[in-house]
Amino acid sequence: MATVNLSEEVTTEIEEAINKAAELVLNCEAILFTSGAGMGVSSGLGTFRGIAAGVWPPLLKHPELNFTHMSNPQWFRKTEGISDRHNTANFGYAFWTYRYNAYTSADPHLGYKIAKRWSQLNHIKYLFSFTSNIDGHWLKSGWNPSSILECHGSVHYMQCINSCRKRLWNTNDALKLKVDSKTDCVSSRLPHCPYC
Repeated sequence: MATVNLSEEVTTEIEEAINKAAELVLNCEAILFTSGAGMGVSSGLGTFRGIAAGVWPPLLKHPELNFTHMSNPQWFRKTEGISDRHNTANFGYAFWTYRYNAYTSADPHLGYKIAKRWSQLNHIKYLFSFTSNIDGHWLKSGWNPSSILECHGSVHYMQCINSCRKRLWNTNDALKLKVDSKTDCVSSRLPHCPYC
């Protein structure tokens, strides 16, 4: 009975796919990069859900809350205040403080650098990155801002929850807030819209 070495088959299949991808890149005029949460894992960031989900420590203490629930902008409409009931804007801002600190302190991984190098090939006329990531790593890795669309926004920009203007403004560390470890709520003054 003959045996088949699956690792050789997989390796050959992967090598063929890599060679085909390289050929396409070397013969194209445009590249569209699409990325989601998995792109940040090698930078040490958690995904939105699944086995690599980024876990904000208070969520481990409160199973009734989850990452998706905490990502909802409704938290910014809640009453301000510190409460161990976790029902205030201050609790929501503590979650975003955690995310802001994680995303801004992480560095883009090698994959971003490879994409940047591909974008600089002489024959590439058009290039674009469409991402659902909010970490700003495409920009941080040197991409032109006009070549990036962050469809869910970015932790580097804020906007009014009341839509008083259709403007964004730089976060400028407005999410570097103090969090009370007993209540898991922001204890410092919360950011507010500079226009209304």
